[in-house]
Amino acid sequence: MLKRSLILIIASTMIFSLACSKKVVSSDEAKSENQSNKSLYQTTWVLLKVNAKQIKQAEGKKPVTLFIDQESKNVNGYAGCNRYFGKLEQKKDAISFSQMGATKMMCPPADMSIEDSYLQALNKVDNYVISDTELQLRKGETILLTFIAE
Repeated sequence: MLKRSLILIIASTMIFSLACSKKVVSSDEAKSENQSNKSLYQTTWVLLKVNAKQIKQAEGKKPVTLFIDQESKNVNGYAGCNRYFGKLEQKKDAISFSQMGATKMMCPPADMSIEDSYLQALNKVDNYVISDTELQLRKGETILLTFIAE
């Protein structure tokens, strides 16, 4: 009887401890379980809209992109004509782009227009919202730039 009670206590303790333990998930498992939630960092973002206007990308042209390195906070991408680069400044929910620069290639006026609008809007950003695979860069509540994760 004592032996049976001891086995019952040990079995109950093991079942209880297993039921109370948390599942530990590696970052790779977490990414595969929830692919739709993208991060601001380490994702190539492709521009869809500037100031709520759909971008008309010519067929065969490279899309306007944004990439932010999580560790260095370096920003880079393609602006429609030239490559650009800079730094992301982040304090809690507020963000801004600083030390921005770009190459200086000549391009058709339509490409330069997209690039100018994009870089001007990027300089006004003060916050962001990510919803599934969409990134919105905003100034206050106004959506300046809308991207989709590549």
